[in-house]
Amino acid sequence: MFRFVCGLALGLSVASHAFAFDKSNLDIEVLVNEKDKHNGADLLFTLFQVQPKGDTSAPARVGSVVRMSRDGKLEAVRSFPKGIVFDFKQQPNGIYTYQAENGFLGSCKGFNHVVIQTNSELEYQKQHVTKGLVHTNKHDFDVLPNGNHVLNAYEPVRSSKGAEFNRKSDCLQDSVVQEITPKGKVVFEWHALENYTTNQTFYKRDRGDYIHLNSTDLSDDGKIYLFSLFGYSQVAVVSRNTAELIGTLGNGGTFKFVDDPLNGFCGSHQAEWTAENRVLLFDNGHPKRCGETEKKRDYSRAVEYQLDFEAMTATKVWSYERKDIHGKIAGGATRLSNGNTIIAWGAHSKNLETAPSFTEVTPQGEVVWEARAKLDYEKLLPEKRTPRTYRIYTANQ
Repeated sequence: MFRFVCGLALGLSVASHAFAFDKSNLDIEVLVNEKDKHNGADLLFTLFQVQPKGDTSAPARVGSVVRMSRDGKLEAVRSFPKGIVFDFKQQPNGIYTYQAENGFLGSCKGFNHVVIQTNSELEYQKQHVTKGLVHTNKHDFDVLPNGNHVLNAYEPVRSSKGAEFNRKSDCLQDSVVQEITPKGKVVFEWHALENYTTNQTFYKRDRGDYIHLNSTDLSDDGKIYLFSLFGYSQVAVVSRNTAELIGTLGNGGTFKFVDDPLNGFCGSHQAEWTAENRVLLFDNGHPKRCGETEKKRDYSRAVEYQLDFEAMTATKVWSYERKDIHGKIAGGATRLSNGNTIIAWGAHSKNLETAPSFTEVTPQGEVVWEARAKLDYEKLLPEKRTPRTYRIYTANQ
């Protein structure tokens, strides 16, 4: 059955398009599988790829949503031949969600998105979008224990800040976070444009999306949000009660790094709380996201910090890094219920044919599961890249 949502064909047949990540050309090579050291749950993730520069024969944007067993069996795959998809996961209330492209709104507004709710077999159930905004963004969606939904948007605005920052127009994309009740009431809303100037971003001046928020997470006590801001190489620490900044972690931030030989991260994805005042994030190691104090490097890592809100310090308490892997964009790391950490390495920039796409490690750094996504390179990726990975989760984690 086809289900159309504002022009997006959910469940679109991939047979009509030569370029799609489906079961016929997607192969997951499991490199490590220590079955007695992980929870054995199915894995949930998305793969995507954009057109390599100069290669007009390749598709512009393709992606897939995947549920897979630990031995690499593809339990369910939903392919999108003409759009990328992000963040497939099972929410605390048991539903499954991911975000998909939902049309191009114009040069100022960019691509719009919609949150798709499915069952475990990826069969469509319903959709979710922001309220009172033009845009819904693809990077994150969470259902809180109280049933509220947390969505984000890259909302197009006309601003004098845009005229200063964006040489082509006065248009900016304001990263917005909303928390919405099941009845549709917005009970929290945060705007990056009210908290960040445009002259601090690492992005080029002709880009309207100057913040590039890519994750949201609420502390277990329900008091503090974390917002990962790739354009600033910062994590914003925000009061849920007042929507005001409590502090900033990262480039030029208010927290001072302690016991971290790299003195912080260079581009972050998926900042999340793991315990009281403890933050785990994926450090892309992007050389163009290092500030004046962070050490540049050509590899990525997952890193965890303990925050002290009185001393305003961020002490490194754990990390896992791989000198052979450099995912400069995308990627993510999440803490599992068994204490292990599972990592999606993002978009590789080196060792393209050998580097793993996913790794699960113990607190001691032992690899207990690892896999690499492979494709029909001749048809899909002439540059012989592995597809880009965004995040990976376990079902019922």
